Amino acid sequence: MKKILFIIIALLLLVSCSSPKEEPIEEDVVTEEPTPEPEPEPEPEPEPEKIVSRFTGLEIDEEYVDQRPLLVMIDNHQDARNQGSLSKAAIIFEMRVEGEFTRYAALFERQEEDLFIGPIRSARPNFVSLALQNNALYLHYGGSTDGNAMINSSGVTDVEGHSVEGTATQRYFDTGKVAPHNAYASLKAVYDYVEERDSSLIDEYPSRFEFYDEFTVPEMGEDVSYAYVPYQSTWNYSEYNYDETTHTYTKLREGVEMVDETTEYPVTPTNIIIQIADSFVYTNAGHKDFHTIGNGTGYLLTGGKMIEINWTKSEDHNEPTMFTTADGQPIILNPGQTWFHVVDSWMEISFE
Repeated sequence: MKKILFIIIALLLLVSCSSPKEEPIEEDVVTEEPTPEPEPEPEPEPEPEKIVSRFTGLEIDEEYVDQRPLLVMIDNHQDARNQGSLSKAAIIFEMRVEGEFTRYAALFERQEEDLFIGPIRSARPNFVSLALQNNALYLHYGGSTDGNAMINSSGVTDVEGHSVEGTATQRYFDTGKVAPHNAYASLKAVYDYVEERDSSLIDEYPSRFEFYDEFTVPEMGEDVSYAYVPYQSTWNYSEYNYDETTHTYTKLREGVEMVDETTEYPVTPTNIIIQIADSFVYTNAGHKDFHTIGNGTGYLLTGGKMIEINWTKSEDHNEPTMFTTADGQPIILNPGQTWFHVVDSWMEISFE
């Protein structure tokens, strides 16, 4: 029995020793990759500096920003209407020349587009002063005796229409207008003529006005959507209706909407400045001038607001008229066209 038990134990030991040993299981070692640093966001490209006109506050080609403007005498007789390219003018000045007749002086900036401007009329001293105040070239057809005298004595850069007829100016008959209401000019041809004459076109004068960067309703002033400016109550008056959509004023003359002859677009100024300065007759022909040296009052219409303003002007014709609010701050205009009215204190201007 013991022998059998011994044999069994021996067999078990033999089997146990002959079994293969299990290899230890190696675990996979996971190596964590380093998290990449996020790439920095590229800095945005700086926006190009906006170049704006000192006469409108609107963008202008850099090529023309320092060019002198052109001031053109524009006929406003009933037989001269409608006028060409007034919707493209930067500024339009209106004042009486004799009796109740008004004349315009339209200020244009040099630009890529050629403009057909007119009808052009004669020079007067108060308009020569405006050319000097804006360092502008001055285009006219003839002039009053005192207007021509001021041109000769002041040093204004003068372009007389008769002398350049056929090159920079012409008689335009397709409108059905007759002389003296049919003299027109090409904007490009006038600048070409002045360059050929070696007159300087670089304008280093500072900006005359301050402009908002974008359309802004002024905080001061009264809400006004309609203005009435009578030079004569039945046949020479202007009305303005404010358009809240375009932020401009529709201009009517004697109840008829003013339209540009060449573009057929309405003339819609963004700003209206009314300067109160009494007129006086200084020639036997009834020619009028204005007491625009010194100081006075007026109104600014912009953004549907009417703001009472003051103006001052030195005796130096090269110094511009300065316009300020009642608290002495320079007026700020909205970008766009500005229409000036010079009116007598007795005229019954009204607002609604």
